[in-house]
Amino acid sequence: MHSPIVSNLDQFNQTACQNLDEAFTLAWYLTGDEDAAAETVQTALMQSYAARDQEHNLRVSIFQKVMQYSLKTYQNHRGKQKQTHPQTVPLLMSLPFQERCAALLVDVLKMNYQEAAHVMECSPKMVGRYLLQARLYPNQLEN
Repeated sequence: MHSPIVSNLDQFNQTACQNLDEAFTLAWYLTGDEDAAAETVQTALMQSYAARDQEHNLRVSIFQKVMQYSLKTYQNHRGKQKQTHPQTVPLLMSLPFQERCAALLVDVLKMNYQEAAHVMECSPKMVGRYLLQARLYPNQLEN
């Protein structure tokens, strides 16, 4: 029989492993840099593990922290990042940060509005607004 600490660690590791690719994808598209994304995910996982007993939904906690640290990286290194994204995503990278988050969470990572709202720490209605702005963005560039 496992002790509570070991099974808590096992549960955390299982959740982290199941969401690692998506967390890295989110961080990579938000920061624009592979190294920054890796550092962001590592920091988010450490912070989520430290707060695991206070978190209701560990998956959401991991994505919240990825988003928070990605935003800090984005703000601190705006214009200085080495862009490592494939040429197929310049439009996504040109979106404002909140719209990019909504598009990534809902359209790429296939989260529902409620889960995306938890990650973004806003209402599902705001997620919808951000997503609408992201989807209208190409039309705004043409005008």
